[in-house]
Amino acid sequence: MVQETMVVATGLVKHFGPQKAVDGIDLTVHRGDIYGFLGPNGSGKSTTIRMLLSLIKPDSGSIRIFDLPVEGNRARILSGIGALIERPDFYQYLSAYKNLEILASYSGIKTSRAAIMKILDTVGLADRASSHVKTFSHGMKQRLGIAQTLLHDPELIILDEPVNGLDPQGIKDIRELILKLNVEEGKTLIISSHILREMELIANRMVVINKGKVVVEGDVRELISQGSRKLVLVASKPDQALTLLRHHFVSVDFQINRLDEIQALVDSGQAEEINSLLVNNNIAVRQLYMLNSLEDYFLNIT
Repeated sequence: MVQETMVVATGLVKHFGPQKAVDGIDLTVHRGDIYGFLGPNGSGKSTTIRMLLSLIKPDSGSIRIFDLPVEGNRARILSGIGALIERPDFYQYLSAYKNLEILASYSGIKTSRAAIMKILDTVGLADRASSHVKTFSHGMKQRLGIAQTLLHDPELIILDEPVNGLDPQGIKDIRELILKLNVEEGKTLIISSHILREMELIANRMVVINKGKVVVEGDVRELISQGSRKLVLVASKPDQALTLLRHHFVSVDFQINRLDEIQALVDSGQAEEINSLLVNNNIAVRQLYMLNSLEDYFLNIT
């Protein structure tokens, strides 16, 4: 079955003076995706997002959103996008409800009290609708920022580092809200983040960029199941085991931590060889398991 595409970017290039911030980026977002947009600081993520939102113009390349070229269709395309770039900003001495009402008015969005209250309920702030924003935690302000993106009922939502600076409860709240918007509200989301564990929990597809170039794009589960995985090993004679492993697997970087756990990135087929080697040399293997995480994959390819 052919999936409907929401965003297609081809060959995006952007310079700032002599610096090439984005160098030929291609990406494709399908309807219904939670699309993770990953990369180290300075990799070109924010520049690419600003090009998608037509806040800056690419030097070359093309962008199609909702099957329309951005050039010549900016207003029509933006009417279907909700975006939160960097931190949200509100009138601190006005209520959450009043802030959304004013923002809707500024944007020319016709709305009603019932519609605004429904949005506040969606983001978990209905019970604080009358509270001044200055009394909100950072996480609550972030959820109110996402509420702002929903005022015109967009098809596509773009969030730039939505959990940046949040405590664990705030991160959990935003994670659950993103999943709710995707599953219950049918929204397609593009999420830029450096918190890889969160992307592993919520994203179904992703792109990783580094130094302005795409390193890889695809299904999250398929990508992290490829190549090396982290082995964690607990042996009866850890120092002797480490020496033996380093001697026999010279291309593998075995390390030992303070808990005497031996860890290394290995191919999945090597785990059995490692176990056999230790057992055949009278070293008991007490624990041996493999970890497969987006963080390991990301660090490996960047």
